[in-house]
Amino acid sequence: MSKAKIFYFTLQDEQTKEEKLDWFERMQFEKIPFDHISPDQKANWINLTDNDFDSFLPLIDKQVKAGKPQEAVFRLFSAGVKTQRDEWVYDFSKEALIERMKYFVEVYRDR
Repeated sequence: MSKAKIFYFTLQDEQTKEEKLDWFERMQFEKIPFDHISPDQKANWINLTDNDFDSFLPLIDKQVKAGKPQEAVFRLFSAGVKTQRDEWVYDFSKEALIERMKYFVEVYRDR
């Protein structure tokens, strides 16, 4: 199985929607100046950057947590506090959340 070839073209971000639509209306497909591009090792192919992030010490690593001889800033980590009751403990309205929590505490105490 052969790899797909990527031919890419973009208009300027500064152009308005109308300018872009007008350009596409006037341009013949065969005359669009596509670039043949190749993805990097992580399959990124748009907005490629030249950085050395892969050489940095990771903050966390599952192998380190499991006791494997690897390095990371933190040896232990977790997903944090989980209520499993998001519909009860989150709300856009502070007042509605306070009322819900009062009700929740009442029901919990009565058990």
